[in-house]
Amino acid sequence: MWVNGCLIGRNNSAYVPFRFDVTDFLNYGGDNAIVVRVDASYGDGWFYEGAGLYRHVWLLKTNPVHLGRWDSVVRCKPGAGIAQVELSSVVFNTGTKPCSASVVWTITDSSGVIATRARSSVQSVPAGLAVVFVATAQVSHPRTWSVQSPQLYNALVEVECDDAIQDAEHVHFGIRSAVFDPDRGFFLNGEPPCTCFPIGTGPAGKAGRSRSGCIPIWMRSSCSLTM
Repeated sequence: MWVNGCLIGRNNSAYVPFRFDVTDFLNYGGDNAIVVRVDASYGDGWFYEGAGLYRHVWLLKTNPVHLGRWDSVVRCKPGAGIAQVELSSVVFNTGTKPCSASVVWTITDSSGVIATRARSSVQSVPAGLAVVFVATAQVSHPRTWSVQSPQLYNALVEVECDDAIQDAEHVHFGIRSAVFDPDRGFFLNGEPPCTCFPIGTGPAGKAGRSRSGCIPIWMRSSCSLTM
């Protein structure tokens, strides 16, 4: 990728998101030229032989104090009638002065009703550095995520500094438990779900479905499960 004739960087994998900081290469108040070149001539895979940009490309403008991209994490531990929620975010300060900041998480269910709120402790974010902010919360009577009922929650993450919101983002997540048992297989929310596993030709083969006994067979093949 080039910005105003300057090479910014390159990415050698088309299957993961990436980003570049172009702050120092922009012509503020004037015209800018951004050029992205996709080259698939170095080789291709049997799984896909196309090339090109077929996903969104975003130009993000932030304040000096802002949330790190893809750095806000929600981890849930469902229990009897309540779910423990562990929250973390990374706050960057690209300004010239330190800032006393805190992060606020507002969690809503699929209907938009507020389920819980949490606020981190106030920390100083030095100029040119980043700091991790954490907090915990509880969701009463959680609606668990499953294949049949994919209930999702939304966490609005806001970073506050100098009595103002400097940045915000949304993180969507599901509350569920996932357990592997070496003898009984995989359990989602305490029950064996309908799962898929390869037949005959390893991970590249056909997919078979079963509600019992499939995970031990699947685990002996050379593939992995992505949650």
